[in-house]
Amino acid sequence: MCGAAVSLAVAQAQENLLQDPSFEQTKEKDRFGLVFAKWGGWKYEGDCDFAVGRIAHSGRSSCLLVGSSAPKLRVVQLQELEAGRYQITAYLRGLDIGTGAWNQTTEFMFDDHYFPLKKNGTFGWTRLSYVGDLNEKKQAGPSFGLMAPGYFWIDDVTLVKVRNDVPLTPEPVLGPEAGPIAPPGELCPAAVRCAECGYRNQPEWRTCYACGAPLTAKTLAAGPAVKQLTSFEDKNPFGGGTIVAEHASEGRKALRIDRSYAGMEGAQDWTGYDYLKADLYTDAQEPLSLYVEIHDTATRDYWTRVNYSTVVPPGRSTLVLPIKQLYVGEKSRPGRMLALNGITRFLFSIGDQPSAPLFVDNLRLERDESAPQVQFDGLYAFDFGTGASPVMEGFTPITPATLYSKGRGYGLKEAKVWRAYDVLQPDPLYQDFICIESGGLAVDVPNGKYRVWVNLDNPSGFWGEYQVYRRRAILAQGREVAADVMDLMRSRRSISSSGTSRTCRRMIRSTSTRRSATTRKSSTWR
Repeated sequence: MCGAAVSLAVAQAQENLLQDPSFEQTKEKDRFGLVFAKWGGWKYEGDCDFAVGRIAHSGRSSCLLVGSSAPKLRVVQLQELEAGRYQITAYLRGLDIGTGAWNQTTEFMFDDHYFPLKKNGTFGWTRLSYVGDLNEKKQAGPSFGLMAPGYFWIDDVTLVKVRNDVPLTPEPVLGPEAGPIAPPGELCPAAVRCAECGYRNQPEWRTCYACGAPLTAKTLAAGPAVKQLTSFEDKNPFGGGTIVAEHASEGRKALRIDRSYAGMEGAQDWTGYDYLKADLYTDAQEPLSLYVEIHDTATRDYWTRVNYSTVVPPGRSTLVLPIKQLYVGEKSRPGRMLALNGITRFLFSIGDQPSAPLFVDNLRLERDESAPQVQFDGLYAFDFGTGASPVMEGFTPITPATLYSKGRGYGLKEAKVWRAYDVLQPDPLYQDFICIESGGLAVDVPNGKYRVWVNLDNPSGFWGEYQVYRRRAILAQGREVAADVMDLMRSRRSISSSGTSRTCRRMIRSTSTRRSATTRKSSTWR
C-alpha cells in the first residue's frame, strides 16, 4: 500500500494544470481579438493578431501569433496556483520572425519573470523548458509573446507542480530543432504561391508547408464584367436632380445636380464587383467637392453608413470607387465593411452652394479583370502596406513581416522599417505604404536587364497633409538611381502662405520614378 501511495502522489504531481494545452478549443474572434476559449492575452500595440494555427505539433491546431508592423502581443493562461515549484514545457515554431523595437523578438513569462527568448528567423518545432518557484499562492501561468514581425506558433504547453529537488533553471532552455521548415518535395515549374505567406508550393500539397494555409485556386465571379445601374435614358431613378440632354457619356441624356443631393433608393446586390463608376462633368473652374453616401441593410445612423468625400476636377472625369474595401463611418472612426449584398440607398451631394452643377451619367458596377491580362512571366508587382490593409488585384502584398527568404524568393532584406500605414483612402494600391529608413526589397531574378517602376510617395497623412522629408533615395544593386531633396523651410513657408485647403491638399497625387537596372553577378535584385 505504501508503494501505491507514492506512485499516486507522483502521478498527481505530474498532472498538467492547464486547460486546453494544445489549443484545440477555438471560438469566434472576440472584441479583444482572442480566438481560444481557454486562453487569454492582449494586443498591446502595433499591427498584430491572434490566429488559429493550421500547423500543429500535435492535434489539429495550435496558437499562432502574427506580427506585422511594430507588434506587441501575448497569449497567457492564468489560474490560482499554490506556492511551490513548477515546470513549464512548450513547443515553438517560427517563420520569418524579424527584430522589433529595442531588438526584441519572441518572449516567455511566468510569475512576472520576463525572459526574451532571442529566438527569431525561421525554425521548426523547438521544445522550451523552464522550472521556477512560486513563493506564495497567487494567480500565475505561462505567457508567450511576439514583439517582431513574423509568424510564431505555440503548442502542447504543460504546467506541472514538481518536487523541490527538481533543479531550477535561471532562464528558459530551448532544445534542438526537431526538423527545419522545408518543402516536402521538389518544387517544379507548376509551383504556386501561398496567398498567406507567399512561399512556393506544389498544388497537390493542398496546404502550404510553411504556414499551413490552404492552397485554394481563385474562383471567378459569375455575371457580366460590367453591370449598368442606369444611364438616365428612360427615366430618373434618383430622387432629385434633373434629366438633361447635356454632357451625356452614354446615350443622349445625363443627370444634372444643381445643388444639395440626389439619391437612389431600392435594394441592390453589388457582390462580385470591384468598382462603382460614374462619368462626371462640371463647368466649375476649381475642383468641386463631392460627397458619396451609401446605405446597406444594417444602416441605422451616420456611423453605420458609408460617408465618402472626394473632389471632381473641372471638365470630364470618371469617379472610380473601390467598393470591396468600403467601410461604414468615416476615416476618423472606421467601422465594419459595407455589406455589398444588401445595398439599400446611395446618393451624390455637392452641397447647397456649389460653384457649378454636376452632371452624372453611365452609373455602373465593374469587375477588375485587367490583372490576368497584364500579368506575364517575369513580372513582379508588389503592394506595400500593413498586414490588414487591402491588396490591389494582381499585386503581391509586402508587409514589415515579409522578410526575404529562399522559399519565398522575395521580401524585405536588411530593411529598417519605421512603420506601416493604412490611411484608408483613396484605393487599395495607394492607401497603404511602408516607411523604410534603410535597406529595401530583394527579389530573386535571373541575370539580365530590368525595368523598374517605384512609387516613392504616399497619399500623405490622415487628413491629406503634405508629405515633408529632407532627402530620400532609391538604390538598385547598391547604386543610387534616384534621389529627392526637400528644402524644409521653403516648403513650410510655401504651404503656410498659400493657404491651401485640406480638400485641395488631398488632390496632390503620388509621383512615380521609373528606372532601368541591370543585375550583375548576383541573382538577387535589391
